[in-house]
Amino acid sequence: MPRSRKIALVSLATVVALGLGWGIYLLALAGQLTSLEFHSDAACERIEGVVGAEDLAFTAASGTPEGGVFVSSDDRRATAAGNPVRGAIYYYSLAADPPAVYAASGDAPEVFHPHGIGSTPESAATERLFVVNHPGRTLFGPNEGAEGPAHTIEVFDVVNEDGRVRLALQRTITDPLLVSPNDIAPVDEERFYVTNDHLATSALGHKLEDYGRLARGHVLYWDGAAFSVVAKGILYANGVNVSRDGKTVYVAAVTGGRVHVFDRDQSSGALTPREEVPVHGPDNITIAADDSLWIGAHPKLLSFSAYAKDATKRSPSQVVRLAQTESGAWETEDVWLSDGSEMSGSSVALGVGADRFLVGSVFDAWLLDCTRSP
Repeated sequence: MPRSRKIALVSLATVVALGLGWGIYLLALAGQLTSLEFHSDAACERIEGVVGAEDLAFTAASGTPEGGVFVSSDDRRATAAGNPVRGAIYYYSLAADPPAVYAASGDAPEVFHPHGIGSTPESAATERLFVVNHPGRTLFGPNEGAEGPAHTIEVFDVVNEDGRVRLALQRTITDPLLVSPNDIAPVDEERFYVTNDHLATSALGHKLEDYGRLARGHVLYWDGAAFSVVAKGILYANGVNVSRDGKTVYVAAVTGGRVHVFDRDQSSGALTPREEVPVHGPDNITIAADDSLWIGAHPKLLSFSAYAKDATKRSPSQVVRLAQTESGAWETEDVWLSDGSEMSGSSVALGVGADRFLVGSVFDAWLLDCTRSP
C-alpha cells in the first residue's frame, strides 16, 4: 500500500475516532447516559391555560400575606410554526381557593413574546416587573416578517386596582448588546442584570456554541442609562437572580452544569466570581423567603432538544433546591424528578413556604402547583 494512502487512512481513522469520542463526551455531559430514578413526594395540581410558563416571579401586589406570582407565558411552538400568538404575563394568586389565574399584561406591546421575568425587591419604593421580550425572534431563529428590534426589555409598573393586579407599561429598552437575552434580575426600580445565553445571533451560531462547548454566554448590567458586560465566559448563561440582601448574583449555566456565584459591588454593579455550584442542566433560578435557591432543571438536555422540536416526545423535569449552611457550604436537595409525564421541559421552580412549590415549562400548556407530603 502506498505510503500516502496509509497516511490518508490513518488520518481518516483518527478523525472518526475523535468525532466518536466527542459525541460520547457530549452525550455524557447532556445527561443522556445517566440512569435516572424518578421520584416525587408531592401532589401536583395542573393550573391550565398558561402556555409555556417559562418563568415565575413573586409579587406582593395582591396585598395578602401570601402574595401572588407573575407567570411568563408564550406559545413558542405557534410562533415557530409561523402562526404567532401574543404572549402574556399572568397573575396567579397563592391564596385563592380555587386557584385564580388571569392575564395581567393587557398594556403590553402588540408583539409580545415574554421570556425571563424579574420583580423588584421588597425594598423598592415602586414595584415593577421587568420582562425579556423577543418581538423579532423565535426559539428556533428569526421571526420572519417581524419589524423592529429582535429583543427588548419591557418595564411595567405593578398596579393593584380593587384587589385585581395589572401591569402598566412604563418603558421599553432596546440596545445592540441585547443579542440573545434570556433572563433578567432587577436590583431596584431602574437597574437590573440580564443574561445573554449566546453571543451568536443565528440558529447555526447557537448550535456551534452549544455543541462546540464555546463559553460565550455573558451577563449585562443596566445602570439606569446604559449596558455594560459584567461577567462573561459562561456556557449558555440562562437564569439570573440577586440575593435578598443585594450582595450576591447567581447565574445558571445550562450546558455548563453549574450555578455561578458572584460577589456584587452594590454601588457599581460589578461582579467578582466567588464559586461554582454543580447542578445539571439548570435553567431559571428563584429565591425563596429562607434564601434558598429553587431551580427548574433539565436532567437530559438532548431529550429536551428533541421535545422542543416534537411535542409528542417527553423530556424529564427536575426541581433542585440549593441551601447554604452556616459554614458556607452548599447543600443540594433533589426535590422532584419526573419522567416528563406530569410536565416536560421544566424551566423554573418557585418555593412557597416549607411544603409548596410551583413548576413551569418552556412549552407545556399548564403550571404545576405542588404540595409536598409531610
